[in-house]
Amino acid sequence: MNPENLEGAQTLEAFTMKPTYSEVRSKIMLRHPREEVKKLLKLAIDDEDAEFIGEHERWQITCADVQKRIEEIHAFNAANPDTQKVLPQLPKEPVLDLSQRQACYEQQIVDVDFEISTQSKPLSIEYDDEALVALIYPLTHAYSDEEVAQVKRARFKQEREDTVAAIKVEVDGLTFDGDELAQNRMSRAVLVMDEGSTLSWVLADNSTANVTKSQLIAACKAAILTQTQLWTEEV
Repeated sequence: MNPENLEGAQTLEAFTMKPTYSEVRSKIMLRHPREEVKKLLKLAIDDEDAEFIGEHERWQITCADVQKRIEEIHAFNAANPDTQKVLPQLPKEPVLDLSQRQACYEQQIVDVDFEISTQSKPLSIEYDDEALVALIYPLTHAYSDEEVAQVKRARFKQEREDTVAAIKVEVDGLTFDGDELAQNRMSRAVLVMDEGSTLSWVLADNSTANVTKSQLIAACKAAILTQTQLWTEEV
């Protein structure tokens, strides 16, 4: 076979080869890009669907033939009560097995807040046959309303503490840290400062500026007010 014919034969073979789920699984194991895997999976699904449609059409034709035969035998048995013929059985309708394609779906773990779950559910998987995704629902435990409320309150307090730690206040164009440590530092500083004096202070952006006593007092008040508003919020 000359090179041109060989190349043509190889091209024809590649064109006529049917994609398989085994190939898809191999690409998944070899960590091929998900889009590449999905493209091949769609081809394999299309091929399986086409085969199933053909199988289902053949089943319908067979059913029609068997049904016709059943009607003929019914007529014969009615006319010949002493010579009865056995009725044939209709073939079972074929069912498309989705397990192979679903085993190739992209797996996505559903985000579940385990600490405030109120229902006990086993590990389960839902298949999205349109998106080609397997949604995995983790095992959950049922907590009482009281337990859930305790968790929510603890989270609220932690979030509030984190928010306090991130307090920033601005005075005269200068941005000060306003967390509790900074408030304590400002309070101590103003106690020893004289009116009109300045103090080198590290600002929120880590730059240094000379600040006055009145600026520190204003920054400290603003930080305390902000923290008070946060701490008086209800869960």
